[in-house]
Amino acid sequence: MLFTLSTRLPVILSVGPGLLGRIDQIIARHNLSFPNKLVVTMPVLKSIVISQIDGSCHDIFLVENYCLTEADRLIKHLESCPPDTLILAVGGGQVIDVVKYAATRAAMNYLSIPTALSNDGIYSPVIVLSDSSKRIRTNGNVPLGIVVDTAIVKSAPKAAIRSGIGDVISNRAALFDWQLASDKYGEFVNDFARTLSMMSYDMLLTLDPDDFGSEDFISRLAYCLVMSGLAMEIAGSSRPCSGSEHAISHAIDELFPQRSNYHGIQVGAATPFILRLHGQNTAILEEFMNKIGLPVSLEQCGFMPDEIARILIHARDSRSRKTILNEVDLAEAQKFC
Repeated sequence: MLFTLSTRLPVILSVGPGLLGRIDQIIARHNLSFPNKLVVTMPVLKSIVISQIDGSCHDIFLVENYCLTEADRLIKHLESCPPDTLILAVGGGQVIDVVKYAATRAAMNYLSIPTALSNDGIYSPVIVLSDSSKRIRTNGNVPLGIVVDTAIVKSAPKAAIRSGIGDVISNRAALFDWQLASDKYGEFVNDFARTLSMMSYDMLLTLDPDDFGSEDFISRLAYCLVMSGLAMEIAGSSRPCSGSEHAISHAIDELFPQRSNYHGIQVGAATPFILRLHGQNTAILEEFMNKIGLPVSLEQCGFMPDEIARILIHARDSRSRKTILNEVDLAEAQKFC
């Protein structure tokens, strides 16, 4: 008897300039056809989408925020759409997560069309939505495909691009935490997922900081983020790309919501600290981050020592996932910040 692992792969992966206006061509090139399409985007992007997207896309749904109630409103709208409707999620991570949630529950296909590469949510099973005063995290279906129009992404805020870089950088810390959990607590590590996560990180560090913001730079960043998403899909969890550095970012969001930054910038800033706790030399990584313009510490993100102490305690205690934060004296560990 043959045994294999079944993994949901996107059918479509297209990266390049001017792709938003060629969605029908891209779909047809993959021998697919969707006569009915629903574009989901944000009000601020409506004029861009209408002016550039294929003329065959007439129905537009505007997402106001990334609350669970907004996702439920989209689910209600999908009830009036033909079951073979293809949803086009055009926007940042908030739009994509709302669509991911709604499409999963409606059992419908969707394309992930990011207008910024701020995190690996462009292709991952992970969904983050706001529910009243807290954030909920759950899993959903991966997209039918990912289409990255580099001409549009180039116009995104530079901080969003830095955030995407930081999210990939955090893979390195997450992998050390995952291995620790395996060595000490017997947690299973999927070697395929680990390899993809590491490849994403390694590929990122080959980028030339002097090319920051160019179409080639953005294209390669997109592939790094897709590899990270695939690593999580294979692992069946966010483990290959999310460890204590992500817990620290979530703690910042919960303890200091008015001062929180892009997710990727926060996890990136926490990564050198976590790597040092694992006994790693971070000089080369920090040099790269400095050239890109990323903070390399929580202090550079504006937090004082007493605030960092609160963040670390909250990060350790708020997740059941075992990381290096469970193995060290946090007061002593803070010396590595």
